Amino acid sequence: TELIGSNACTTVMVSWYIPTRSLTGAWAYQTEMMTRWREEIEKKVTDGRELDHDEQRTLAVLEEAGVDPKVLLLRDVEWEIRKLKPEFVIIGGDANTTPPELAVARSSKVVKAEDVQDTERMAEFAERLGLAEPYRWLGHEEIPKTWKGRGQRSNEWSWIDYWLVSKNLLQRGIVRGCGAMRDF
Repeated sequence: TELIGSNACTTVMVSWYIPTRSLTGAWAYQTEMMTRWREEIEKKVTDGRELDHDEQRTLAVLEEAGVDPKVLLLRDVEWEIRKLKPEFVIIGGDANTTPPELAVARSSKVVKAEDVQDTERMAEFAERLGLAEPYRWLGHEEIPKTWKGRGQRSNEWSWIDYWLVSKNLLQRGIVRGCGAMRDF
């Protein structure tokens, strides 16, 4: 969503549901699809055919990060935001990744390397776009629990649902409050 205010500033709002890592379901399908897409692009290169702009960007991401649906989604969102050149950006939803620079926002005693890597990539994404997580920016120290496991994982929790907003919104005092509601 792109909003244009009365002062002609533009705001881009993104709501997302970033895929969760698993060996089945959507994650498996997306990694399989990305693998096929990479093979098709590489064949095109081998055949000496020219890549279009999207293929070039995608191949660069695949070469840098491998087949990772989260990385590709973050890059796609970044490219689309940059095209619009907004003054403000507001992103929220289920990131299935802990907030930037907070890989320990979960109950797990041992944090998996891929989880740390996801959090680092989210931090890099936020830095490239000048975004910050407003809950902590506004001074909250408690880590919200926005996901609670079920069954064998019933004692587990994490903070994977949050907002990222332009730092200039925070610096100008436009964001005045932020919280997390639990429904479990």
